[in-house]
Amino acid sequence: MDHRKRAADIVPQNGLDLRHLIETETDADRRRTLEGAAENCRTHGSHWQWYAPWLAYDHATGEQMGLLYFDGAPKDGVASLTLEFTEPWRGSQSAGGALSAALEWAFKYGEVYVVRVRAVDQETRGMVALRSAPEKNGWYELKKPRTPWIPAWLVMGLLLGAVGGKAVGRPALGAVIGALIGGAVGAVFSLREKRRRAAVMQKLS
Repeated sequence: MDHRKRAADIVPQNGLDLRHLIETETDADRRRTLEGAAENCRTHGSHWQWYAPWLAYDHATGEQMGLLYFDGAPKDGVASLTLEFTEPWRGSQSAGGALSAALEWAFKYGEVYVVRVRAVDQETRGMVALRSAPEKNGWYELKKPRTPWIPAWLVMGLLLGAVGGKAVGRPALGAVIGALIGGAVGAVFSLREKRRRAAVMQKLS
């Protein structure tokens, strides 16, 4: 699956694409890393994207910028990501777009509240540091943005309540009741996320 962004595209590699990547790799250490990734993709089945290398491309030109690696499936709400960009993309806006796409994917498709990010070059490390991420032992901790559960559910409840109220000739009353119910549901989801986030951050501290 491609994850399109304004500045960059990222594409996970598996199957024939990953095999081609391995066969054309000239660096022995990187080739062993890719071979290990291929074995992990086979072993972990439906979770293969957490183990695969992701190719990063500049969206405007289609040029390949480098690779991104998740270090396996998330554990206790935390995932790890390594960035490996080539010149002249290190620290660039396009590299930042690739990082943003990877973070969005991780936060959306996994129970992830923190992504630990490591970069192999100084320029990219500087780019990550600009996101005000705390650094521990060479890893930058980027946190999942808080989900606006209460506003989202309040609006949804209001709209559904208005529709239901209109059916019985009381759209305003239906909207009020719907908004109250939606707000309550949103508060439950918000509290649950807050508790999970706190538990993850406590383990990292």
